[in-house]
Amino acid sequence: MIGIGTFRAHAISDSQERLIEADEPLAGLQRQCGGELPGTIAIPALLELVRKCRSFGLKTSQAIEALDGENRISAWVEVTPRDGAQGCEIAVTSWKSQPVKLENLTGYAERK
Repeated sequence: MIGIGTFRAHAISDSQERLIEADEPLAGLQRQCGGELPGTIAIPALLELVRKCRSFGLKTSQAIEALDGENRISAWVEVTPRDGAQGCEIAVTSWKSQPVKLENLTGYAERK
């Protein structure tokens, strides 16, 4: 397990909210959520945070959660707008992965 505040991944998004570059484990989560690299951000909470950052033009940070099919991922993400609204710099810290119980996955699949 990685300690709080430990840097885990760097990524870059473009002006059309596509993830054009990403380190592991973020790149793997992007693929597990049905996305590609490069490709539209497939991690719903990250996409929302990037949109918020671009909308306000300000650095934004918050905890996000996602499911990769077997694990619940939680991480602290900082998103910084790049010059001229050309996308965002994304820094992921405090990555935490916990197995999801089978009954929770069934409910998640039904809701999805």
